[in-house]
Amino acid sequence: MKYRLNDLAEVGSSKRIYAKEYKSSGIPFYRGKEIIAKSEGRKIDNSLFISKDRYNTLLKKCGVPKENDILISAVGTIGKVYHVAKSDIPFYFKDGNLIRIYNYNYSLIDPYYLYYLLKSYYGQNAIRKIEIGSTQKAITINELSSIVLDIPSLQKQQEISNKLKKIDALISVNSELNDNLLELVDTLFDNIIKCSILYKATLNDIGTIAGGGTPSKKVNVYWNGKIPWLTPKDLSKNHSIFTSKGTRFITEYGLKESSARLFPTGTVLFSSRAPIGYISIAKNNISTSQGFKSIIPNKGYSPEFIYELLKKETPLIIREANGSTFKEISGTRLKAHIVNIPSKAKAKYFDNSALAIFKLISKNENENKILKNLKKELLNKIF
Repeated sequence: MKYRLNDLAEVGSSKRIYAKEYKSSGIPFYRGKEIIAKSEGRKIDNSLFISKDRYNTLLKKCGVPKENDILISAVGTIGKVYHVAKSDIPFYFKDGNLIRIYNYNYSLIDPYYLYYLLKSYYGQNAIRKIEIGSTQKAITINELSSIVLDIPSLQKQQEISNKLKKIDALISVNSELNDNLLELVDTLFDNIIKCSILYKATLNDIGTIAGGGTPSKKVNVYWNGKIPWLTPKDLSKNHSIFTSKGTRFITEYGLKESSARLFPTGTVLFSSRAPIGYISIAKNNISTSQGFKSIIPNKGYSPEFIYELLKKETPLIIREANGSTFKEISGTRLKAHIVNIPSKAKAKYFDNSALAIFKLISKNENENKILKNLKKELLNKIF
């Protein structure tokens, strides 16, 4: 049967929080960009909070997000759908940027089914139809409330959502395991640094640093080839430790006729602008845009050691960057960046313990990619 969204649940936003109410700690306060990141399975580094007293007041006056609520990004990048888990609570969110779906009519709708429906091509198409704005896209509460959705029986909804929840559970287990494994790797790296005699060196001493390039987008024969080509935006959407491709590919001719170059497997890919500090290890030969200054590990230090080192050094590298509109670190400055590192022999101690862990991380990432593709196929098939 067909129902309007506001027949299935309440649709609203939040009470405005003013800048003077922001705190340095307390209850997390999320804007659109944090919820978009969470909807894509990315970790966030939240810096905004409100006081517990303010949260409790909001709880009494207008309600706060609860388990099973759905949040949808409503300005700029619209239509990103996030399901609120029990582990997310408590938090509050920015009015206008996000729309909240809550207080379900449980006799008509299973919340998980609605979440998956809104994420599917069918749901996203329904959302796109109510976009407003030419310069900046947006959706309104009234328009979202009025979208009409084709809803099967409650039993059918639950059968579908249960299948998809099992896939999400497997993805979550792998992601949580990888988070714990990365913490272990960080500890191993810190211990090697603490227990070793350190020597001053430059990043240029640990590997060959080189930039990427972009073939002209006006020349069709440069594009849609077989060579994976990566941009910082690709890594913003996929924070994997190991990367095999971006969203675009170039041809051999495009590689030859541009400043792009082919980096070998094991290259540590480091975004040098917009923003600085996305880091990943190439799983295969790959090319990048000029938004990267990558390190080819050919001077005795492993890709995994360099990956950990760059993680620690990124805040200092950002401080050395130039630019008014956006920060960028040049190849020259990156090569000259001073680091304190152990000898190659000591770094091998890190490798002896860490490489097996990185191998397991890579395995889990591969499994999650397969599961996400399966989920995407099911969403498009079911809805």
